[in-house]
Amino acid sequence: MKNKWFLPVVLSLIVLALVLASVIFLYLKEQDKKNTIEIDERIKTHVLNVDGKVKLNLSNYFQEGEQKEAVQMHVELGDTVQKGDPLFTYNDEALFSKEKEVGLSLDNKMIEKDQIEGQILAMEMVQSDTSSQNKLDEIEAQLNWLDSELSKAENNIDILKEKQTQISGKIDDLTVKASTDGRVVKLDKAQIEKFSEKAQTKPILVVTDKKYFVEGTTSRKQIDFLEEGLKFDAKHVQNKDKLYNGTVDTYEEVAVNPESNTQRFLYQGSLDHHKDLYVGDKMKVKIHLSYKDHIWLPERYVKKKLITHKNKKKLAHPVKEYYVNKIYGDQVNEEKVKVKRFANGQYLVVEGLSSIDAIKAFK
Repeated sequence: MKNKWFLPVVLSLIVLALVLASVIFLYLKEQDKKNTIEIDERIKTHVLNVDGKVKLNLSNYFQEGEQKEAVQMHVELGDTVQKGDPLFTYNDEALFSKEKEVGLSLDNKMIEKDQIEGQILAMEMVQSDTSSQNKLDEIEAQLNWLDSELSKAENNIDILKEKQTQISGKIDDLTVKASTDGRVVKLDKAQIEKFSEKAQTKPILVVTDKKYFVEGTTSRKQIDFLEEGLKFDAKHVQNKDKLYNGTVDTYEEVAVNPESNTQRFLYQGSLDHHKDLYVGDKMKVKIHLSYKDHIWLPERYVKKKLITHKNKKKLAHPVKEYYVNKIYGDQVNEEKVKVKRFANGQYLVVEGLSSIDAIKAFK
C-alpha cells in the first residue's frame, strides 16, 4: 500500500522542484537582464519622446503706414531672391526726380569731357605739323584754355558723381531688401493699396527659404539631455508609415512658460526632406540621446571614486574617477571610463565604451 502512494508523491515533488528551479532560474535571468545594458542596444533605443509640429521659415515684410503713394515693387510672385536683393522701395517723387536730373547732367558732362579731349587731341596733331611761331603761340593758348575747360568738366563730373552717390544712398534707405535667400510665396496687392492707412495688419510680401523644420517643447527633465546636433526620427501622427530624419538645431534654455509649475522648453530641428508634409502637421519625434562616445548611463551602472592619493602621495586636490562593470563572458571587470557630466540620475560617458560592450549594474 505504501508503494502505491509513495512513488507518485516523490515524482510530484521532483516535478515541483524542477518547475520551481526553472522559475527561479528564469527570474534570476530576468533580473540579470534588467541589470545589464548592451551598449549597441542602448544607442538604438535610448531616445527622448517628444511631440512636434511641422513649420516653415517665413519672412514677412510689412509696409509702413500713412504713405502718400504705393511702394514700387521690384519682385513678383514666384521670384527667387537672394539675401540683400531689393524687394520694394517707398516712393519719394522729389528724390526720384533729382536722381534723374543728376543722372542726365552727369551724362551731358561726360559727353562734354569727351568732346574737349577730342579737341585737345586734334589741336595737338595740328601743333605737331605747324612750324610758324605765331601759329604755335595761338595753338598753345588754345590748348591752355581747353585744359582749363577739361579741368572744369572733370570737377563738375566729380561733384555730380558725389551727388549721385548721396541720392543713391537715400534711395537705398527707402528700399527694403531680402533678409534671406528664398522665394516669394505671397504678394498681397490689396494690402499694398492700403498704403495710406496707419495700421498695417498684414504683410505685403512673404518670402520662404523652403526649409521645413519640426518645432515642439520638452519638459524640465528632458531639456537637460538636449544638445544641438542630436539626430531624431519623426513620424506623422496620421501617416505613421513614413519616417522622417532630422537634426536638433536649437533649443531654448528659458522656458516658454517660466511661471508655470510644469515648465516647457522650445526646441527646433531641421528635416532631411518634407515630401507629403504640410505646415502645421503634427509629428511624434524620437530624439536619439546616445551615440558613439556619447553614452548616457543610469547612475547605478557607474561607480564614482574620489582619488586623494596617487603613487602613495596625497594629491593637492581630490580627483574624481568613474568605473563601469564590463562583462566578458562569465567574468565582470571593473574598468575606468571618462564622464563628461551628470544630469537627472544619468552619467554621460564619452570615453571607454564601444558598441560591442555590455555592462552590469553595481550592487
